[in-house]
Amino acid sequence: MSYKTVCVAGGGVLGSQIAFQAAYCGFDVTIWLRSEGSIGRTQPKIDHVREEYIAAIEGMADGTGEWCAGIADSTQPFDKEAALAAVERAYATLKLELDLAKAVADADLVIESMAEDTQAKIDFYKKLAPVLPQKTVIVTNSSTLLPSTFAKYTGRPEKYLSLHFANSIWKNNMTEVMAQDQTDKRYFDELVDFANDIRMLALPVNKEKNGYLLNSMLVPWLLSGLDLYVSGVSDPKSIDLA
Repeated sequence: MSYKTVCVAGGGVLGSQIAFQAAYCGFDVTIWLRSEGSIGRTQPKIDHVREEYIAAIEGMADGTGEWCAGIADSTQPFDKEAALAAVERAYATLKLELDLAKAVADADLVIESMAEDTQAKIDFYKKLAPVLPQKTVIVTNSSTLLPSTFAKYTGRPEKYLSLHFANSIWKNNMTEVMAQDQTDKRYFDELVDFANDIRMLALPVNKEKNGYLLNSMLVPWLLSGLDLYVSGVSDPKSIDLA
């Protein structure tokens, strides 16, 4: 299935970035939020993401900034005006919705991007399952929790897996795709295609693993640095420089 309509559940730092990136790439995107207060917290994040994209595009155009593969295809000539127009289109079309049934009414894909709270995620999936269209695939953006923990609560474990993004996704444009035992391979492949469609580098994770790829490597690296400090081997500045 070719996805067109996306609902992002949660408007935090990554939720707002994921939603904006999908909208920038031409998808019809809605962010579902739990309360009016959530709207007040999410809208400034969307405003900030818009500013980051504009600044990145300006820097790419005049050579003062780094190349952002999530914004432009390096194999094609960079079109500053087209990129800026895509930013404004994303900003204008991105929708915020408090009614969950309305938010997911025509969703091809729901991306859950809520806090790393197991019970909160379970509660969300229980609320989501009865109002979800039959066609909809669900993914979690969790960076630590395994999809098998939540699969039975979705009502469609064969259509449930992980899609984990890195922060500042317009420049750190990778996403980890990790299935659980009940995930149908068809949907794993569809999510790889979706990641490519929103200009992410899809990294397959073939077995469930806490920490996925990125954090499985990052956390030991950070702990090694801490160990060097607490063991008195060196000072924090020197460890950082090393």
